[in-house]
Amino acid sequence: MVRFVHLNGPPGVGKSTLARSYAGDNPMTLALDVDVIVSMIGGWRDDFWRTLPIARGLAAAMAREHLARGHDVLLPQLVTDEGEIAPYLAAVEDTGATYVEVVLLADLRTTVKRFSTRAADEAEPVGRQVAQIVATNGGTRLLAKIRVDLLTYLEGRNRSVTIDTAGLSPTEAYLEMLSILSTR
Repeated sequence: MVRFVHLNGPPGVGKSTLARSYAGDNPMTLALDVDVIVSMIGGWRDDFWRTLPIARGLAAAMAREHLARGHDVLLPQLVTDEGEIAPYLAAVEDTGATYVEVVLLADLRTTVKRFSTRAADEAEPVGRQVAQIVATNGGTRLLAKIRVDLLTYLEGRNRSVTIDTAGLSPTEAYLEMLSILSTR
């Protein structure tokens, strides 16, 4: 069965790391990182928020194509609104794939610490840009709001599975994700 695995969670919690690890271990799996697609669009540094919906549309089309060809897709992307996930769910439905949502969460203190560490070490331009956006829009307050928005969004979603990553290493979180995916 072909799967679309949505790795949801706040920035810096390890979504992209897990997606890349899984794709590395599973040939033909697409780790579909919207932030990378954003960085492929001219002018993204000047207007990230205008570029993001365009990148999401491109990602949904890529997901549809990859699923239709019989391959899994992992989407490491924060989603806090039904409208943001709808194009991906349409691709899942159109291709007969299975949708799995794995939410990576940690307490706010851990989230802020991990995000700050990632931002300081970030080699990718889009990662540095996201760190700058968070910093200029409230820093810790914005991360707290994102967490609340995510928890509110998840209240109505009975098909998601949550991994509390607070005490887990990236390897331990990956193994937990593999355990979840082995049953879905």
